[in-house]
Amino acid sequence: MKQLIITFFALAFSLTLLAQNGTAFGIRGGNTFGNQKWNGSERDFLPAYHVAAFIESYSDSVSFSFFGDIGYHVKGSAIRFRDRFVNDPSAPNGQRFIEGGRIRQPFQNISLILGVKNRHALSETIKGYYMFGGRVDYTIKYDIVYLIPENFVRPFNYGLSLGGGIEFSFKNFPAALFLELSFHPDISKQILFENLPYATIYGEPVTASQKVVNFPFEISVGYKFIRKVEWVEFDEDEY
Repeated sequence: MKQLIITFFALAFSLTLLAQNGTAFGIRGGNTFGNQKWNGSERDFLPAYHVAAFIESYSDSVSFSFFGDIGYHVKGSAIRFRDRFVNDPSAPNGQRFIEGGRIRQPFQNISLILGVKNRHALSETIKGYYMFGGRVDYTIKYDIVYLIPENFVRPFNYGLSLGGGIEFSFKNFPAALFLELSFHPDISKQILFENLPYATIYGEPVTASQKVVNFPFEISVGYKFIRKVEWVEFDEDEY
């Protein structure tokens, strides 16, 4: 996690030096709808949340900008299991009824995203944009029910970040509000094991393999300040 934070501040410093027209910085947060692909179990979306800080280059004349984003993101999924009967010799008819339900399995991550944005004016005060970037996650905590030893959960993962949004600027004030939709699929495996014996949510012993990948969706609202740099030309004869 320390490496992610150092990388973010190094990027922030680089953008400040390289941006000829200025920089923008701010915060964003909102809802996360996490999901994962598991073998042998039905999964539901996991409603959660995220909060992040970001910095990006800014230019009045160039639509593309570079950005860095670091934040706290709760990902994961929920187990969905149906009503069923299981064998139980102590039951009157040899079977016991188990009611279905949902079990949350959250993964708490610190995520660093580095990428580019492209903005286009929709009106005098509204801009639309899309973005693309690479991402590194560090898992700081997780809660997995009825499953695997810790050493099969990978602390570091990486993937892509794709999204777009609408930005509302203020006249005569260097700030903007924005609404953003984004998708963050992993390329690496959050959990990886093969032919491992474990118990299901019903206590039944099984042997299985898992290659678990996160693919959360996020809805963010944010606020940013814009720091413009104005270059003024002057005639040496004036001095």
